[in-house]
Amino acid sequence: MSSPSPPKAKKVNPYTGINSDPEIYRAQQDLGINKIKNDKHMGKINNQIILNRYSDGMGDPDFKRAAKDLDFRSVDKQSELDQIYARMEENTYEEQNKAQQEQLEEQYERMRADQLEDAAKQQELMEEMMNQPVYMPQQGAPPMVQKPQAENSPILPAPVAPSPMQIGAPPAPELTAAANKMAIVRTPKSTKARQRRATRGTSSLINR
Repeated sequence: MSSPSPPKAKKVNPYTGINSDPEIYRAQQDLGINKIKNDKHMGKINNQIILNRYSDGMGDPDFKRAAKDLDFRSVDKQSELDQIYARMEENTYEEQNKAQQEQLEEQYERMRADQLEDAAKQQELMEEMMNQPVYMPQQGAPPMVQKPQAENSPILPAPVAPSPMQIGAPPAPELTAAANKMAIVRTPKSTKARQRRATRGTSSLINR
C-alpha cells in the first residue's frame, strides 16, 4: 500500500494588493491588466507609470521647460525623467535666487531713493533757514572803559624826631611848701651856687 503524496504548497502572489497605489492602479488600467500575477506584468506597469509621469509632466510649464532645456534624444524615459526632475530643481533654485536678488535690489533702490529725498529736504530746509532775515536787536554803545592809572600819592613829611627831654629849673626854696614846718628843706647844690653868685660882692656893703 503506497503512502499518500504530500499536499502541494499553494503559490502566493507577491503582487497581491499592490494596485492600492494610485499610479500602479492607473497603469494597470491603461494596460488592461486585470490582475498582476508575475514580474512580466509588473515590468509593463512600471514602464507605463514612467510614460504617465512624463505625459503628466508636460502639462507643467516647469517640467516642459526643463525637458526643452535638456532636449532628449534617447528613448530611456526613466533616465529622462530623472534628469528632468533634477533640472526642475535647478530651475527652481535659480528662480528663487533671482527673485531674492531682485528683492534685495528693490530694497536697495528704495532705500537709496529715500536717502536722496531726505537729503533734498535737508538741503531745502538749510537754504530756507539761511534765507531767513536775521533779527539783530539794537543795543546801546558799550560804556567807555578807561585804563586805570596809578595815583601818585603825596609824599608825607618824615615824622619829627622827639626832642630831648628838658628838665626845668627847680622851684625857689621859698616856693617849696613843706607839710612840716620843722622839716629840713635841703636846697639843691645848683640853687646854692646861684645864690652865691647873686650875693657875690655884697658882703662889703653889709659890713659898712
